[in-house]
Amino acid sequence: MFLLALLACQPDEGICSDAAPELALPAELIDFGEVSASSQSVTARFSLMNTGGEPLEIEDFGLRTVGGEPGEAAGDFTLTAPPSLSIHCDGESALGLTFSPESAGEHAALLSMTSNDPDQPLVELTLLGVGVEDCAEAPVVSITAPVDGAVVAAEAEARLQASVSDDCDPPQSMTVVWYATSAEGGRVYLDNSAIDSAGVAEAWSWLPAGEVSVEAQVVDSWGMSGADSVEVTVLSE
Repeated sequence: MFLLALLACQPDEGICSDAAPELALPAELIDFGEVSASSQSVTARFSLMNTGGEPLEIEDFGLRTVGGEPGEAAGDFTLTAPPSLSIHCDGESALGLTFSPESAGEHAALLSMTSNDPDQPLVELTLLGVGVEDCAEAPVVSITAPVDGAVVAAEAEARLQASVSDDCDPPQSMTVVWYATSAEGGRVYLDNSAIDSAGVAEAWSWLPAGEVSVEAQVVDSWGMSGADSVEVTVLSE
């Protein structure tokens, strides 16, 4: 009985039972999604697990292109955090992979690992990602209300409306931020308004009295900004 209990769990040697080591992956495929070519990268971190009873020994691992020979460079994928070569029973080892596309289009690679897992001595993890062209065009913003040169009554909120178009982001993913600049009060924030699928944003706000510059500003997900402004006169009460 004492001998059986000793074999059942020997933590110093990483043995929990006489069951063979077993390598478990969290998934068979990792999709990095769309990433800006030549300017962005995405890193995925996950764990390799040993669900067997004896220590798992990682004998070899590496990246290669799909259909390529072992050892062939995987190009846009890199192993940024290699796993531990030995994983105790019920243990895990962190692993990091980075996708940094150098060109637009679909990219794929395989992460291959060999171990002392008798049931699957070779496992492969498929890596997918899409490189997309950087956005070089800023959003186009046009204020449609109030019109340039309009006279606005001070006792009522002014209607603010703008149309927005962008070659890189859908309009409804962005927001218009409104500002007013006057000689007396300087530049002040007015409001922000969502843009609908037709590219129109609308808000209502009080404007400072006097000669006022109303500005609409939009920043897309690429950090490109677009703006428009109109000059209006806000009558004193």
